[in-house]
Amino acid sequence: MLLLAGAPVHDALPAVGQEVQRPAGWSVLPRLTMCVVDGPGEHGVVIPALAAPVLPALDGGAAEDADEEAGMGDWCADAEAAGGVLVLSLPHLPAELDLAGLMAAGSARGGFLPLAG
Repeated sequence: MLLLAGAPVHDALPAVGQEVQRPAGWSVLPRLTMCVVDGPGEHGVVIPALAAPVLPALDGGAAEDADEEAGMGDWCADAEAAGGVLVLSLPHLPAELDLAGLMAAGSARGGFLPLAG
């Protein structure tokens, strides 16, 4: 999952409801040094890898590897295997990451974005 906070594409992404959708015209390009979220028209954002650390699993599991580059490489490989990335955009980063709560609150926008290309 790619969690965006205060991103310029926030308002352009569709609202997330009970079911995660595949927004038309959106794609993602995950790479070791950056991630590109590309939308229709002029909508899009480039996120440098340094600004997007790989966090431990939301289920409370420990991070398998403390090496940030290895963590990003694993995340990119997972995105390739899945054929895309779940992208959630929030107006601001919450104090606690509670995925169910974020989606139920109605402020999350995004969906499952297929790989670009």
